[in-house]
Parts: sequence; structure tokens; C-alpha cells
Amino acid sequence: MDLFETERLIVRLLSLNDLPALTEILSDLEVMEYSVRGVCDEEATQQFIDWCLSCYESHGIGPWALMEKSSGELIGFCGIGPERVGTVEETNLGYRLARKHWGQGIATEAV
Repeated sequence: MDLFETERLIVRLLSLNDLPALTEILSDLEVMEYSVRGVCDEEATQQFIDWCLSCYESHGIGPWALMEKSSGELIGFCGIGPERVGTVEETNLGYRLARKHWGQGIATEAV
């Protein structure tokens, strides 16, 4: 289900169909350099997608898939989701983009 579109993006809920493409992005050392989760293999990426799906159900929010309009390719994710900080649940804004899409203002456009 598409949530919204921008000039260059289609934004939709992540799904398990995104596992191969998202694993490729999240297994890149440079993409994940500042991630608290670290580099993700396929199992860790599936756990992340499962977490996103549960966030959609429980909170109505979560990281969303970013699809490049021109190619239809999954190029990353962006969104807000719940995060525990100590004993308090906070809302976190996060994003990851495939390296070839860095420096083009895509994260800003998605936010």
C-alpha cells in the first residue's frame, strides 16, 4: 500500500518481499556505520522488517520503504518508530539509503 509520493519517491509500508533488496542495503558497512544494530545479514534484516510490521500494528507508525519512482527500486527506508530509552518509550526518526543515493537530498525529501 502506497502511503504518499514525492517528486522522486513512492513511500509505502515495508514488507517481507523487500528482504533481498533491504538486506543488500543494510549489509553495506558504510551504510550501517552509525547504526546501533550494526551491519545486518538476511536474518537481522528480516527481524527488522518484522519489527517494522509490528510497529505499524501497535503504533500506526514505523520505518517506511522508499521506492525510486523512475526505477521502482527499493532504495532505503525512512520513518519514525518507537524506541526504548531506559524505561521511557521515545519516538525515533531514522533512515538508511543505498550508498548510490547519498548526497541527492532524498532523505530530506522523504522526511
